[in-house]
Amino acid sequence: MSPGPPAVRQAALGPYLERTFATGRFPVLATVVRDAAHLDADRPFRMGLDFLLDGIEARMSG
Repeated sequence: MSPGPPAVRQAALGPYLERTFATGRFPVLATVVRDAAHLDADRPFRMGLDFLLDGIEARMSG
């Protein structure tokens, strides 16, 4: 897959995943993907960065 913004990559994967899930070979994965909260890429990045920085801060002050 070519690099690009996460939304572009996700849009490109959509048709592939739909065809894959339509085969019925991956029912659990299809359910997880369809029922998942589809967050924008910035939110999980910020949350992960916050966890990382909190850990560094705790390590430095402890």
